[in-house]
Amino acid sequence: MVHINSLFTCRPTMSDRYYRLVTMLLDISLPALRDLFVHCAQNDTNVTFTTLEGYMNSRKNVVDALVRSRVLRKDQYNIVFPTSGTFDETKWDMSLLSSLLISMFGQTTAPVKNEIQLIRDMRNKLSHRSDTNMIESEYNTLWTDIDVSTIAVIAFFKSSKDEQNVRKDIKSLKTRTLDPSKTLEIINTWYLGVGLENAAEIRSLREEVGEMKQKLEEVGNNTSFTSRVIQNTTVKRKGRSGIPSKRMKTLSTCLEGFKGDFIPPEQVGTIQQKLEDDHLAIVVGYGESAYLSTVFHAIKEIEYEPNRSALLTDPSDWIHVDPDDVHIVVFKNPFGSVVFDQNKATTMFNKLEDIKNSCEDSKLDVVIASKGEILDEAMRVIEQRPDVFDDKIVVYKGGSAPTPSSLIEMSKYYAEDLQKTTPKTSDTNYRTILSKLNDKHCVVLSATDSEGLSKCIAYLTEAFPTFLNVSHRDDLMHAKLDSTGVVVVVDMAGKYVYDMLRSNQWLETFDFMKPMVQNGKPNIAVVMDKTRLHECLRKTGMHWIFQNVLEMFPSGYIVEVDAQKIILNEVVITNSVSIQTDLILRHVADIELVQSDGDDEQGSITGMTVVEDRLLVAVDDDYNCLRCFDLSTSTQISRYDKQVNGPYDITTLPGSRVAVTFPYDGEIHFFEVKSQSGEFLFIKKINVDSRCIGIVYSDDKLIVSYMGYIPNKVQILDMEANVQQLLQTNYYDKSVPSNPQYVAVSPDHNTIYVSDQETNTVAALTRDGHVLGVLQDEDNLMSPCGLTVDAQGCVYVCNYRSDTVCLVSPETGSVTRLVGKENGICNPQSVAVCDKTRCLYVGMPFSSTIKVFKIE
Repeated sequence: MVHINSLFTCRPTMSDRYYRLVTMLLDISLPALRDLFVHCAQNDTNVTFTTLEGYMNSRKNVVDALVRSRVLRKDQYNIVFPTSGTFDETKWDMSLLSSLLISMFGQTTAPVKNEIQLIRDMRNKLSHRSDTNMIESEYNTLWTDIDVSTIAVIAFFKSSKDEQNVRKDIKSLKTRTLDPSKTLEIINTWYLGVGLENAAEIRSLREEVGEMKQKLEEVGNNTSFTSRVIQNTTVKRKGRSGIPSKRMKTLSTCLEGFKGDFIPPEQVGTIQQKLEDDHLAIVVGYGESAYLSTVFHAIKEIEYEPNRSALLTDPSDWIHVDPDDVHIVVFKNPFGSVVFDQNKATTMFNKLEDIKNSCEDSKLDVVIASKGEILDEAMRVIEQRPDVFDDKIVVYKGGSAPTPSSLIEMSKYYAEDLQKTTPKTSDTNYRTILSKLNDKHCVVLSATDSEGLSKCIAYLTEAFPTFLNVSHRDDLMHAKLDSTGVVVVVDMAGKYVYDMLRSNQWLETFDFMKPMVQNGKPNIAVVMDKTRLHECLRKTGMHWIFQNVLEMFPSGYIVEVDAQKIILNEVVITNSVSIQTDLILRHVADIELVQSDGDDEQGSITGMTVVEDRLLVAVDDDYNCLRCFDLSTSTQISRYDKQVNGPYDITTLPGSRVAVTFPYDGEIHFFEVKSQSGEFLFIKKINVDSRCIGIVYSDDKLIVSYMGYIPNKVQILDMEANVQQLLQTNYYDKSVPSNPQYVAVSPDHNTIYVSDQETNTVAALTRDGHVLGVLQDEDNLMSPCGLTVDAQGCVYVCNYRSDTVCLVSPETGSVTRLVGKENGICNPQSVAVCDKTRCLYVGMPFSSTIKVFKIE
């Protein structure tokens, strides 16, 4: 007899291999799937929740549908929604998790769908084995499949460091000595889960058998009746294949149960016009839109004969449709009703050409109605995009009519909630909005962050006694506009992505409302994301509503923007409405540089950048290291020592990453910065020309300056170091930077700022190298080096020899001294700004501190 301990200490036995596979599935693969589900839920923009239980309750209708369609069993449903006890997602097994991931987040998890299914299949394969003995070749194959699939899932949504940790865990599991007690616990959990699942499957099969028995009895009782009905309602005809077939005459129930109080959206008319012109209409709905009710309303108004209207839920039934018998066919969710159905979708795609030809050759009308999300997934999975879908009709709304009082009530509660949750900002900035509304009666407000948009809405609803907040133009049909102080239109061009149809519909509505707005009954304030605004302008052109555009920055400052220049890709701030040119910097803290043992030390901070508005990352040229500081506590929390010479400058990239220049080696290194610990994870490096000094990230490109030889230059590189644009500099031409050192970029990415110690200038260039202006100031711009730009467009410059930090304005040519020696500044070399806290950070050589100033 083999003692239990020897089972886990000697060379892996056949049973031991089985236990290791089970352990990997339960300890590594299962948590990976669970974390992926939480990740998908957190990124579901359609649901707001604080706990996973709250999320599942909001999606209960989807899970209910999965049970009805037998994707989930009833016992699995009871685990998700327990009738007794507390909600506990750790009880979700692999079968349940994989079904939920694929069914609820089909589009999101599509890149790893095969891996999720493979993990589930491996689990089923192991659970259904008759014994635990396993030969080495089978073990290696199963191990590799589970290993590769689990790593693919982890890499899909977690960081590279997390991926590395999982790889280490898997490698360790394959070779380490197993803990007998831990392994027995895992095996007990495994067999308990398998046993419960088998019992549930047996119960489910018994229920199905019972249902089938009952249905057979019903069929037997009604056979004679069914036979008579078929004989009376069928005729022999030639089918589409030319072979005589017995087919049922169509009898539609598509209008039964249609709600009479349904308030149709404008797409009803579009559907009717499409059927009249082309006899074929593709109608899709996203989210909770009533696209089917919209279709039925359109059909009802056309007054088709009910007995010549067919409703098909299975695309394969198309073969039974005879244009001589049917006037209209409605395909209801032919790509899947609750989730994407590949069999149905494939059949539907194969029949599209025949459907299209039938519509062209006969008087037959066809409507294909589907959920937009499912149709999108069908086109992606099947890798087809038929031309008929290019002209689809999207239904955004439709339902019972809101009353004017209900709209006002909803707006009131919405505003009260915003005012409670949105931080207050100085009214000075918002007076510009009020001034514009009083003068022009319309204004477009844009911001780069949701908080900025919320602040605008909160202020407007507080400033006007009567107001309406609307996002769909249909809401205006039921509002008393002449007695409304301001109508706040939210996300007129889409909330998460640009929506051209919605944008154009709103512009048409504004044209209709123009006479009313000019009289101030009502005032109109359009609040939208900056990116959506720019895309709207460039795709639709100028419109009267865009004559007054204001942009809000995270700091609260508001500036006026020329919409025409956005259209022409010449975006500049034309009129600084609330921008302060007399800024005051107040010293609020010193951040200490510390050694690994915690003692203070002097360093030379040559570059700095802010990450996620909570971390400051600095380059220390003296110690060849990177330092990370927590801005909330003004303390150093991590340090990364490099074994290569001289890191110099740094810039922030998306995703909590930074890029650092190494001039002597001609390299740029990329790091991930952990948001909590501030630890650095090296990602990769790219080779560039030597003497690379300054660096700034802009619009998915790196702008890099080189100095130390003639001619010097500034390059625009892609993220793989391919040169996209070369901005050559000239040592003998004092109108351009001859010895560029640091670089920065404007908030709109169109203007590049370059400091030049040789000529004591700061130059402003376009991205193609055109010189917009060169600033000189003998008193203040003395050896200008590090520079940065805040979200408002203010340019801050360190001046090494004058011991100052200045605010420069390339537009006006002004240079304003902000701080100097009296503030503890000595040979400043680097500078960074945090727009959220409105703090400026100044780094110096041979110093043990970084100076922190509040911008006021």
